[in-house]
Amino acid sequence: MEHSGVAEAEAQECFKANTKAKGGFKALPFIISNEILEKVAGFGLNVNFITYLNVQYHLSHANAGSLLFVWSAVSNFAPIPGAVIADMYLGRFVVVAIGSVACLVGMVFLWLSAMVPGARPPPCDMRLLPELCAPPRARHMAWLLAGFVFLSVGAGGVRPCSMAFGADQFSRHPKERRSRILQVYFNAYYGSIGVAFMVAVTVVVYVQDNLGWKVGLAVPTGLMLLSAASFLLGSRLYIKDKGSKRMFDGIGAAVAAAVRTRGAWLPEKTEDGVYHHLKDCKLTVPTDRLRFLNKACMISSTKEDKPSNGGADGDGFGDRGRLCTVDQVEQLKSAVRVMPIWSSTIFLAQAMNQYFAVPQADAMDRL
Repeated sequence: MEHSGVAEAEAQECFKANTKAKGGFKALPFIISNEILEKVAGFGLNVNFITYLNVQYHLSHANAGSLLFVWSAVSNFAPIPGAVIADMYLGRFVVVAIGSVACLVGMVFLWLSAMVPGARPPPCDMRLLPELCAPPRARHMAWLLAGFVFLSVGAGGVRPCSMAFGADQFSRHPKERRSRILQVYFNAYYGSIGVAFMVAVTVVVYVQDNLGWKVGLAVPTGLMLLSAASFLLGSRLYIKDKGSKRMFDGIGAAVAAAVRTRGAWLPEKTEDGVYHHLKDCKLTVPTDRLRFLNKACMISSTKEDKPSNGGADGDGFGDRGRLCTVDQVEQLKSAVRVMPIWSSTIFLAQAMNQYFAVPQADAMDRL
């Protein structure tokens, strides 16, 4: 009891020291403001940009919708390599900073396309005489696509790392306190995204329709500038964890071991087997979910057949050179269980990413 009290006191002292240093609540305003402003700029651009491509670039709604769909697809898959780069090499802070700057550069390209007459085709009324409007030339499309490329790169940096980077700011808090704080943080984070979306589809679209595209694109560009600036200004307050190249080694080792040991026999009950695990690891037996993957860490299917040397010299599945640990198997199981949830969002995103809402409303007789 005395030792437990001393340990708890030491943990509290360590927590107090950490709160005076970096991370914690004082870092959150910069991170959340970065996310809110980036979302307002991004949503405000996505919702009504098909109108800009139709009116200013003389693209048909079908061609403009196809272009926006490809851009959206690239932007939605870019977070996968972005997350790998952040977790294994650069760390989340660097990736979010690069992504924010890239988004700003992309927004500047699109804003300048409205400001510089030579960046788009000559003015023409697409609603009255669309057949007389000159199509965009290669230089016009190059300017436009450059902006899209920078925005996609920015999405690959900001989207997968922003929320996780905010959670990193509480990594030095006591475990019980951290779990409660993270619940509040995640609720506030997703709530801020909802507010950002509401502002984008109302205020930003209204500005674009009533004040013109020069002002309409200047607003999200200015918001993106504030987003990047707010994130970088809080740099001294952040806890910046470095990337680890061993982040995905466990999953890779589990996949390789599962392939090598695919012919092994599993015991009827999982607890009857003998499994390879790290010394002093609390998890010595894998879970019953996705049992076929348990072969990857199984030394023997029965405790009676356990090799006296732990399987190090065995010629069967007890050879530890062919196996991974129980922890690595459970990491692989977690990744597999996430895949159905992730894949279901593809159909949700497809249903929500409709670019014709504003043109449809504009074509309706609202009198």
